[in-house]
Amino acid sequence: MMRNLSLLTYLWLTPFIGGLIALAMPDRKAARRVAILASALTFVESLIPLGYLEDFTVFTQNVNWVKALNINYYLRIDGLSYSLVLLTTFLSLLSVWASWEVKKREQLYYFFILFLEATLIGVFIAFDFVLFYLFWEAVLIPMYFIIGIWGGENRRYAANKFFLYTLGGSVFLLMAGLIGYFYSGTFSFETWKSFLPAFTFWLFFLGFAIKIPVFPFHTWLPDAHVEAPTPGSMMLAGVLLKMGVYGFMRFLLPLLGTTYHGKEVFLFYLGLAGLIYGGIMALTQNDIKKIVAYTSVSHMGVVVIGIASLKLWGVMGALFQALAHGVVTPLLFLLVGLIYHRFHTRDLNELGGIASYLPLISGALIVGSFASLGLPGLANFVGEFTAFLGAWKNFGWLLSIGVIGLLLDALVFLRLIEKVLYGERNENQLVIADLSLSEKLAVSPLILMTVVLGVFPSGVFNLVWPSISALIEKGALR
Repeated sequence: MMRNLSLLTYLWLTPFIGGLIALAMPDRKAARRVAILASALTFVESLIPLGYLEDFTVFTQNVNWVKALNINYYLRIDGLSYSLVLLTTFLSLLSVWASWEVKKREQLYYFFILFLEATLIGVFIAFDFVLFYLFWEAVLIPMYFIIGIWGGENRRYAANKFFLYTLGGSVFLLMAGLIGYFYSGTFSFETWKSFLPAFTFWLFFLGFAIKIPVFPFHTWLPDAHVEAPTPGSMMLAGVLLKMGVYGFMRFLLPLLGTTYHGKEVFLFYLGLAGLIYGGIMALTQNDIKKIVAYTSVSHMGVVVIGIASLKLWGVMGALFQALAHGVVTPLLFLLVGLIYHRFHTRDLNELGGIASYLPLISGALIVGSFASLGLPGLANFVGEFTAFLGAWKNFGWLLSIGVIGLLLDALVFLRLIEKVLYGERNENQLVIADLSLSEKLAVSPLILMTVVLGVFPSGVFNLVWPSISALIEKGALR
């Protein structure tokens, strides 16, 4: 029993300790081996709850931490949090494996990427607000240094912008948490529903919206993605954005039907704006990394629309879309990194015709692009369809405007495929090797999950249905 109760602590502590050991290694090869082992062990640990799907409470850990303030070391999981934990451990392992481009201060780098994994897991399993907030803030530290040290030419500007934006949002979140404590006398946020005043919606909203990021709070995202190293972009798109989605669902969803009644309409219009704006901006870019970054704004718009539906299928579709985005977009960023490593450019006008001599990279890019534009049978289609299905019941014909955003996404990726794979070949391009074995081992799991999620979505829906329906019922939503 004690082993089961301690598993959640092991989940975040394993990568953190692994990072410290990697930092102490005498050379980069040893540090890489330690990082891969630690991330692999964490992934294996995260699979253990799959044997307890009927009763996650066996993993609950609740220890009084600061008695005077009623602060607890309270960890637990449900379908919502566990789905994001699995995404985190899966992507962390692949990101560590795909860190071959890091050529300086490798021991420090592997410490930070494992530290990032530890704090992200902590965010999704902490159920005491103080503990949640400590993990939430701690995420900023490794991501700031990953961008600022190992990023591109303008890495310091991008790292500072990321840090200031998200830190600013955290101030509003802290204010909301303190209000919840003063009104209820506890930091266990599961009990806050009947205590929070209506104005706290705006505090929670700003804290989480900046992290998603919801339009118009998205401006830090393209800069961060463009300057981050490939594994940093994979983690940023795959998991960090989901922190805001998780916050919306965990904190706002139960209150939208009661304390925050009517605010769902505001969320819907913001989601709709983000969906269309992200598509327009992506269509005007020539840097492939910026294209993928702006499509993230568009996809997060779909997530917000699904949450705003206040319907079971709409919210489950929003979460599915978040998980699908967490697989497909890291695949695209990984492929962009592989292309840049070969051609030293991400400009669409300087790339072309690579399908004739790089069939594996080209095939993977087609799968990722088709998944991102919502082709049936691949991951994103399920999320988009169910999110829109739920939202239709509340917003009707207004949702048809969102189809414009979906069409823009299709144009974005068709343009990318046409130019990069089948466009006119640059005469200065040499014949370059296709995917190596190491690269195949990074790309293949992401392609596999893209297909599995698209063909067998019921596994995810069965996992998250109890927790999502409980959050909806808590808010007495109809």
